[in-house]
Amino acid sequence: MLFCFENEKMKLMRLVNKITLWLFLGFLFITLVFLFNVPIAQAITIREVRAQILKLQSQMSQLQKQLTEVQPRSAWCHDFLADLKYQQKDEKVKALQIALKREGLFKGPASGYFGPLTFQSVKLFQKKYKKEILEPWGFKKETGLVGPTTRAKLNELYGCTKISIAPILPQPGDGLVIKIKTNLPREKIRGTLGKKEIHFFPQGEDLIGVVGISVKEKPGQYNLTINFPDDRKYKTTINIIKRKFPITELVVSKELKEKGQAPAKIKEGIAQENLKLKEILNIFTPKAYFDQPFVYPLDKIKDVGAFGNVRKNGEIELQHLGVDLQAEIGTPVYAINDGLVRLTENLLYYGKTIVIDHGLGIFSLYLHLDEFKVSEEEKVKKGSVVALSGNSGYSIEPHLHLGIKINGVSVDPLRFIETIEKVMKEGVATKKLETFFEPEIVNEIVKWGHQISSSPRLVDTIIIHSSYNALGKDPYSVDGVLQEYKMYGVAPHYLIDRHGTTYQLVEDKNIAYHAGVSKMPDGRINVNEFSIGIELIYQKNESPNESQYQSLAKLVKYLQQKYNIALSNILGHKDIAPSLKEDPWNFNWQKFYEIIR
Repeated sequence: MLFCFENEKMKLMRLVNKITLWLFLGFLFITLVFLFNVPIAQAITIREVRAQILKLQSQMSQLQKQLTEVQPRSAWCHDFLADLKYQQKDEKVKALQIALKREGLFKGPASGYFGPLTFQSVKLFQKKYKKEILEPWGFKKETGLVGPTTRAKLNELYGCTKISIAPILPQPGDGLVIKIKTNLPREKIRGTLGKKEIHFFPQGEDLIGVVGISVKEKPGQYNLTINFPDDRKYKTTINIIKRKFPITELVVSKELKEKGQAPAKIKEGIAQENLKLKEILNIFTPKAYFDQPFVYPLDKIKDVGAFGNVRKNGEIELQHLGVDLQAEIGTPVYAINDGLVRLTENLLYYGKTIVIDHGLGIFSLYLHLDEFKVSEEEKVKKGSVVALSGNSGYSIEPHLHLGIKINGVSVDPLRFIETIEKVMKEGVATKKLETFFEPEIVNEIVKWGHQISSSPRLVDTIIIHSSYNALGKDPYSVDGVLQEYKMYGVAPHYLIDRHGTTYQLVEDKNIAYHAGVSKMPDGRINVNEFSIGIELIYQKNESPNESQYQSLAKLVKYLQQKYNIALSNILGHKDIAPSLKEDPWNFNWQKFYEIIR
């Protein structure tokens, strides 16, 4: 819908110009009277002119005030709510052409026809903003078609109501965050993703809405609809992409076995405790207790049990719907945001458990605790100590299990905290974002392509590679790439797939066969002995996509902190074997350096 105040502005401008002309003629008339000694009989006319001038000056002052009030809202805007295609002809295309004109990219008339000139202008627009438009899809070249990410950029620049969505390409287990900037009555704005209702809360002058995407959600397109109080609807398509969750063993400790806790009994017991928790999690508080981003529950964040991993023992299967964070017994545990404590109870399998209600169906859960520091129905502030971590319940070793539920849907806590922080406070770091942070890594240790070391080795170099599945139909198949590695007896330490998922193939302490015959710029050889290899999956005619750059940056920054690796020792494969290798192909080093810095 077009919000345009040009007509009102033009009317006022014409009237101001007319009054200005009258004032000029009036002053000219008086000047002529005095210069040419007009007879006194006409003095009445002069007084009348002077009175008219004063009246016009008053009117002009009022009109200028009105014009000032209209001015901030008078800029052209349009909400791009539908995809646009070649040879389409309507007002939506005309609005596109106007926007492209304002970008200086479209030179023709705004006819409303999507022809060759418009097509080329769209490609120039996509090239200009390729980071936001093309890279989320992994596209190297412009398409000329106006799809979701092109529309998102157009709406960011020229939309009447600004709507931001993160992540752009969500996966199962993500929390989708929507930010709305609008002058319309905020309390009447409603939203849905598919059949799920989105609840919004105010944050300053903005509205923030969150919705959970289940780990069971099938990849595909889902309709996002936001209803505004002026009967206008914002509709777009959210593309949920596939996410591969790791499979690990469901371990039963010796102590649990002695207590008669077999896998089947553990699964049954956890199901019963989930029913108890469901009573708490079904409570809906129609307001948010918080208005600031979330923080991490520990000072040091190290993921030792990934969200979503499937734990199996024979026919018994449990999916881990939280994240396990390394924590010794007695480590302070913080509330991740303001809220109301709904539960503090010692459960058989989850151990000592705290549930905090943050409002609007958002809950945080803290499991396997050693000691409570709060009571039920107590209000807590973000960053306040609510417990000490422990090893209670079904737990193999001391750690903190953190869970986040959004209207009954479990989401990846670490991803959600990072996403909502970016949306709510763009560019502003929260209290614990600068702490030691280990990225999410899928453990996929292989039995080939490396030399086992009995002790840690000195690591001071990172080598970045690229490869793809050249033998199968799917060039991005992780399994296909692993089969090729096995065939040649090679392996990097880490592998990052096209979705940005990071797999560890070889432990850091072991020597992986990834560098081959190579030589460092400082003259050192046998690079495998002191380096860590990271491989990105993409084809030779492509570049890494945004997800891969971000995952690579997180991994490299973590390894830099862990091993004190200098930026100058982060190299590409072709830097150490220039006559033999060309990878990583089409790698944007400047972009990569900007991200990790």
